[in-house]
Amino acid sequence: ILLCTGQFEEAIELQDMISSTGACGVMDQVTRGLYYASKGETEKVDQCIASLTKPDDVANREFSCFGLAMINLILDRPDEMFRNLEQCIIDRTAPVLFIKVDPIFKKYRKDPRFIALVNKIFKN
Repeated sequence: ILLCTGQFEEAIELQDMISSTGACGVMDQVTRGLYYASKGETEKVDQCIASLTKPDDVANREFSCFGLAMINLILDRPDEMFRNLEQCIIDRTAPVLFIKVDPIFKKYRKDPRFIALVNKIFKN
């Protein structure tokens, strides 16, 4: 919830508490990637992105592709974001179902690539 509402500093504090218990992984990297992206710390973001492109299992792969899309959206890297969203469709990642109504994607709603993605998701 903190990430979705743009409360990145609070999210990173919570993630630090969780990580100190030894429970970290994809969510940790997504949280940190979003935080660093919001701060413009591209070197640290790129480290998170590198770890997210090598997920261990299907569940992590599904979450990491949407996390990558969100990070690239914040970094204003639309080509990478659209590639990540396309992968989300291939992997049948649940969060991609909400891109049509999620306000974070508002600036892309008229982009032909976005329209094509939405049509692909909701083709029936």
